[in-house]
Amino acid sequence: MLHAACAIPATAALQEDCGLPLGLVAQPLARPEGAPAAAAPPVSCWASDLARCARCGAYISALCDADDHGWACALCGCGNDFSSAASLRRYYGVGSGRRAELPELAPGPLDALCPLVAADPDEGIEEVVAMETAGPAVLALVDVCCGEEGVELVKSALAAAVEALPPGARFGLLSFGSQASRVGLHQPGDGDGLVSHVTLEGAEGATANLHEAAPLGAVLTSVGASKPAILAAIEGLEAEPPVGGGTERMLGDALRAVLRWVATGAQQAAEEALQERQQQAQGQQQAKQHGQEAVAPQQQQWEQAAAQAGEEAASSSGGELPMAQGFPGMRLLLFVSGPPNCGAGAVVKRRQQGADPAAAGQSQAAVEEAAKELAYLVLDPAYPELSAWTDNAAEEVRTRAAAAAEAAAAVQAAAGDLSHAAPPGVPAETLAVDLSAAQYYVEAGAAAAALGISVDVFAACPHWIGLQMIEPLASATGGTLLLYSSLEAAALPQDVYKSVSQPRAFQCLVRLRTAPELQVRGAHGRLLPDSEHANLWSLVACGPDDALSFSLDRSSARASCTAPVVQLVIQYSQLVPVAPAAGGGGAAAAPGTRFVLHRFMRVLTTALPMASQPAQLYASCDGDATACLVVHKALETAADRGAAAARQMLFDWLVMLAARSADLLGGKRQKADASLAYVDQLASLPHLLYALLRGPLLQAPAAATPATGTAAAGAAAAAEQPPQWQHTDLPAALRSLLRQLPPDELAVAVCPQLASWSSLGEVAVTHHSLSKAALAVAQQPL
Repeated sequence: MLHAACAIPATAALQEDCGLPLGLVAQPLARPEGAPAAAAPPVSCWASDLARCARCGAYISALCDADDHGWACALCGCGNDFSSAASLRRYYGVGSGRRAELPELAPGPLDALCPLVAADPDEGIEEVVAMETAGPAVLALVDVCCGEEGVELVKSALAAAVEALPPGARFGLLSFGSQASRVGLHQPGDGDGLVSHVTLEGAEGATANLHEAAPLGAVLTSVGASKPAILAAIEGLEAEPPVGGGTERMLGDALRAVLRWVATGAQQAAEEALQERQQQAQGQQQAKQHGQEAVAPQQQQWEQAAAQAGEEAASSSGGELPMAQGFPGMRLLLFVSGPPNCGAGAVVKRRQQGADPAAAGQSQAAVEEAAKELAYLVLDPAYPELSAWTDNAAEEVRTRAAAAAEAAAAVQAAAGDLSHAAPPGVPAETLAVDLSAAQYYVEAGAAAAALGISVDVFAACPHWIGLQMIEPLASATGGTLLLYSSLEAAALPQDVYKSVSQPRAFQCLVRLRTAPELQVRGAHGRLLPDSEHANLWSLVACGPDDALSFSLDRSSARASCTAPVVQLVIQYSQLVPVAPAAGGGGAAAAPGTRFVLHRFMRVLTTALPMASQPAQLYASCDGDATACLVVHKALETAADRGAAAARQMLFDWLVMLAARSADLLGGKRQKADASLAYVDQLASLPHLLYALLRGPLLQAPAAATPATGTAAAGAAAAAEQPPQWQHTDLPAALRSLLRQLPPDELAVAVCPQLASWSSLGEVAVTHHSLSKAALAVAQQPL
């Protein structure tokens, strides 16, 4: 699914005059209606067999003109011949009727199969197409400092996760609690299971090796074979009471130990699985030679698949496979019930006692002087203008320091009372928020992403947690972050079940190609740009409901007579369940017990309409897609320049859009109106922007009411404070959520809508007006 915010302006000047954002919103892995959730895409060809444009690299599509001798690229217009051997076999001389049956020349998305490891004759590496591997793996890391009620809720959520997993999946459970230097490994066994407590070596030092206490494969247990034992281990979770009047949460050190454990255990699991397959192949070969026993049908199928995929070559080129190949697409469920307050990644720390403002000023002066001397040292002395510590450079240093201090003060004010975050024996008034912890979780998210681990964070606490700093764990790994203001209102089991049961593609690569009339300005959300190639992004994980957004610009290239074309390509890996073997003497495998790792590629190609007049451009607008681009731009502006700059940007843009649309559509007779009532397609946009401005995402930093001043000043300051019912971590949770929502759901998340149904499947009124007069009308029943 690929949607444009509006038609493509015929000229760059027309885009500038109308003031509309130009961009695309895509749901690349959206499933067709009625398709099974875990089913593999309908692969129709090999990616290597597809013809590609010699100029822009785009794949052939239904929008291209093709004949017996060649084809013209729909994006750049370049003429191409069928030069490769694969292309000659598929296209040359087959006739127009045969070409029409080719899947790449049919409308709609194209799904193709890619190799897991590409062939490299120079290195002696053969192509690996598919690999039988372990099923989906889920690892849960639980904070057991949430009290008895919280632990009971987490138990229900973990039981729901086990129920959502297929029999061939693996599940593991770890915990950390008020004894900050310990991590509990919960292994299934008799009774409530076996619990091994591993002591970490200290808050600032290296962690103990969890692999020495228990191998990863021993904790990650098969759901099909040990489901009752896994549920018993979950029931064995116990809440840890506060020690000494406080609670210690060493989340950072526990997380680091788990990542090291997974890196070691997944590597070993991959090697053991490879050795086991080699031993099975040798045993089957010996049995054939001596005629001692018949080979089961399912073994024959796997032997043929391994031969075709070049599995033997994979053993000699293990470095070519991902590090965590033993458990590909692993997911980590992180349950947090309060702010980390000790060890690495602590979001609160003890405030320095006796801080002197004069000493702080002298320290800042020393920093500026050191930066000035460094500038003279590292730059070329032959060019003083390059080395001079100018007033502009000094002002930039002061501006950045002031911005950092302002951000720290805002977070400190939002956190409020930190008594719930106090470690044992530490007075709450001596605690302060440590913004430097954000960098730790950025690095932890990058490490998890490198291992191919997707982290889902479930935070349940009525007080401040510090999600603004912890959030990179989810966003950098393609996971989700859900916040619950209270345990009583938390739908934790339902959310965990939905998250675990929904399939996710992993190790994704995204490429966007456009016609010369368009330029890709950037991508929004969780896409990570490639450092070497333009318009190429990586994505750790992606689900069927996840959306990707891109900003475009109208280039100076002359518009062609045809509609400009864009092509989105996503390449990803997925675990595909293997159908159980039927017939023969061997026992048939149960559904969901065997999985094969495949690499797929989906190609989405669409032509965008062209608009040569302002009325055509405004009439072509998609309100939800336009709102999606505007919200992403506002969030990025807030992250770079602050919430005040984002609010001003929205004000200026809406005023400019109202003025220009009134002038272009009605001339002098049309009066500018910020409600955009004369543009039907954008009529809901001002209401959404108002909700965005009044909502928690772009609120100004909380400021204390001055001790002296007028009552009006105090009332104005109080009006800027967030509502009492609003959770202090809600902005961070919303930002994480909006990065992946499709346009229609994003609009509802920013500005809730009211609808009514005449039955369970029939909508009576899609959008209710929220006025009392409208709700009293008989045609709009609630």
